[in-house]
Amino acid sequence: MRLLLLGILLGTSSGALAGDAFFARDFSTTHYATSRSGGVGLSIWTLTRRRPAGATPIELVLVTMAKNTAHARIVPVARGGASTELFGPALCPGGVAVNGGFFLRQGEARKPLGLVRVDGRTLSKASRRRSGGVLAIRGGELQVLPRRNIAEALAATDAIESTPLVIEAGRNAMRSDDRIRFDRVAIGRATDGGVLIVGAFGKNQDSISLWELGVLARAAMKARGGTVRDLLALDGGPSAHIAIGDRLFGYRGPAYLPNAICLTPR
Repeated sequence: MRLLLLGILLGTSSGALAGDAFFARDFSTTHYATSRSGGVGLSIWTLTRRRPAGATPIELVLVTMAKNTAHARIVPVARGGASTELFGPALCPGGVAVNGGFFLRQGEARKPLGLVRVDGRTLSKASRRRSGGVLAIRGGELQVLPRRNIAEALAATDAIESTPLVIEAGRNAMRSDDRIRFDRVAIGRATDGGVLIVGAFGKNQDSISLWELGVLARAAMKARGGTVRDLLALDGGPSAHIAIGDRLFGYRGPAYLPNAICLTPR
């Protein structure tokens, strides 16, 4: 699936994020582009921090699919290699792929951290965490559940546990900004039932904090005429990737991918 670029908007034109007080204080928007193809919307903002001077740009990526137009599934991968190969066209043909949850290293071995269900089978048991959430899929439709609803996730066809819940019931669930910045990616639902994926990518992982991810996601959806209902962070740092068509956002070096989330247009 190749996305056809329909329009490019510069500076503070429609779609830019400069009108929000948070961005007026901390960021400037230097470029904005949007495209839509096959029911998949792609919006990309280039943001620059106002402090410190000379900070490297951050690419904010928003992928949207309208209600009842996306079919979701979990793809077990359990493989390491170059990210360009792991997120190649075969991972999610004709769709959008994003990395799944966290993983543990045990010597040379690696295994998912928390619940992973694929096609009604539990590949990895739920963790003992009390916080965070679960992406649960039934009939290709996804929903974000808080960790306390793990029993409901265990009944889903596909599910993947991750942390934290960045936005819950429309509110930023991050209590404070720890200023720990890495590449970030998260998946969730819009208030109107649509699906969204948001990611932020910077040079040498100098990207955004989880608190900023929540603020940016809400502002990005607002700029596109929507609102975020729930948003679950997935594995970040060098593991954070979004693959759409022939484009890959995220670290280009070696990575390990325990599982991926694949969204294809119905």
